Amino acid sequence: GFLVVDLRNRLTTLCFQGDSGIVSRFTEDDLTWKEIGVCHGCRIATIFWNLWQEVHDEVMTDIKKMISSYPQNRLVITGHNFGGSVATLAAAILSEYVPGRKAELFTYGSLRAGNEAFAEYVSSNVDVYRVTHKADVIPLLPGRSLGFRHPGPEYFITSDNERMVTESDIRVIEEGDSATGNGQYAVMDASWAGNKWYFGNIDAGKE
Repeated sequence: GFLVVDLRNRLTTLCFQGDSGIVSRFTEDDLTWKEIGVCHGCRIATIFWNLWQEVHDEVMTDIKKMISSYPQNRLVITGHNFGGSVATLAAAILSEYVPGRKAELFTYGSLRAGNEAFAEYVSSNVDVYRVTHKADVIPLLPGRSLGFRHPGPEYFITSDNERMVTESDIRVIEEGDSATGNGQYAVMDASWAGNKWYFGNIDAGKE
């Protein structure tokens, strides 16, 4: 992850890069539940907790410093696929450090990070902009049958890959984990290709 301060637009932004390849290396242990203290009954997948712990100390030190130095800035946390899941956890934890207003969470093709209690907590305490794209397979994982849920609302892009996205291509779905947006697709009918195209080739910066 990396931290950016934008003085002109009064933004403090914490960004987490994605890594679709990790999904293919999921183990059973990665998806065991980890209790976290942000709310009663909140649990997340162990793999996301472990990834957050790798950057926790540095992020918390820098975020607290930035909030103290630029208290007027909005706090924005963002991430793509795996990074979106870690960003969701970070937003839940960091929300209490922004007195008087909510942290803002922008995710693109994020996996489900936690259980229903966690998703509801994030939906209630963070301004969520969860962007999904058509039959992108990544947001369908890990499955609802395992107890995982997304926060909401969902901003569902209906246009095809390699097409510029217009306002009319985005459908806002207030329900957190709806079967009418990306969730209408079965995993077997979805694809990896959709995860690379969010308002452009979101992976282009890695090349």
